[in-house]
Amino acid sequence: MGIVERTGRGVRLIYSGQIRTGHLPPDYSRTSEISVSLRLPGGKADVGFVTVVLSEEKRLSREFGVDELLLLNMLWHQREFTPNDAANIIQKSEGEARQLLEHLTDDGLVEKIKGYRRHEYMLSASMYRKIGKPEAYVRRRGIDRVRMRAMIVEYVGAYGKITRRDTAKMCQINASQAGWLLRKMTEDGLLKIEGLGGVGSYYVLASNQINSLPNKKQDNINLGDLQNQAEEHQVDEDISGQLELNLYPSK
Repeated sequence: MGIVERTGRGVRLIYSGQIRTGHLPPDYSRTSEISVSLRLPGGKADVGFVTVVLSEEKRLSREFGVDELLLLNMLWHQREFTPNDAANIIQKSEGEARQLLEHLTDDGLVEKIKGYRRHEYMLSASMYRKIGKPEAYVRRRGIDRVRMRAMIVEYVGAYGKITRRDTAKMCQINASQAGWLLRKMTEDGLLKIEGLGGVGSYYVLASNQINSLPNKKQDNINLGDLQNQAEEHQVDEDISGQLELNLYPSK
């Protein structure tokens, strides 16, 4: 059958064959110290995934390796994950997983998004377009903005104030994007601006937000509560229905 061979490449061939035919990866979970148990998930093939994989391989003029297929397959089903999650999937170090994710990012297959105190990855806009679900991409990027707003509220609740520079560094966006986001949060009643303006200005919590925080001590701030508050203020343009969405315009 060409699956098992002396060089030990059989396992990788099984993984590659399963994913390339639109099925879930092989299951070795019942393997013990004395025996190897293999289950090959069957059923109806995911033709959509196979089509996208073949299209992208043609565009890039190369064939995806097993690790790349595993990560793309997981993102197809799971929507997003961290480099640590990716390391567990491909059974390699987090550094190797992060490097592979960066290569996939450079190839336009995945995008890096900002999670809470960590980075996550999701399929790119072009991948969602080929899947035929551009609205899912827009919806996911909207959630990314909600997270940033919640992070800012938590930071100000813990440290008393935040500047545009602090925001850019924490959210890993540029200064113009940070300034726009802070202004929008001020307009939405989450923050208020203090200082002389310009470089010397900073932002503090609006009075209604101070009263609504369950506990303003740094170690006890509940991100979930803050994210819910931020989500209540999320503007409609986040879910605009446009694929090429710019959440943080430079002006």
